[in-house]
Amino acid sequence: MNFGYINEIANSMRLHGVSQEIQLIKLTEEVGEAAEAFIGQLGLNPRKGFSHSKEDFIMELADVVVTAMVGIEMAGADPETIIDKKLDYIKARYMKVGR
Repeated sequence: MNFGYINEIANSMRLHGVSQEIQLIKLTEEVGEAAEAFIGQLGLNPRKGFSHSKEDFIMELADVVVTAMVGIEMAGADPETIIDKKLDYIKARYMKVGR
């Protein structure tokens, strides 16, 4: 993954007046789109039926991840460092559960 792109995206967002608060709202919007794609791939909305594919759902999840990483960058932290730190924490927590 090229984390440099995350920095470029965050800088572009700042140049266009996107604040950290707006980025958080964008993240919640992306989560909603992922949920909509999940519902659509399973055909759980009787009005819309099977409106999304598994690929649509996966791509929406990727949007959530990228949007969150841009938010981390906009908050003044290095996304790669933060993601690595969080993964280490989660791994340690799950290793304790498995014992």
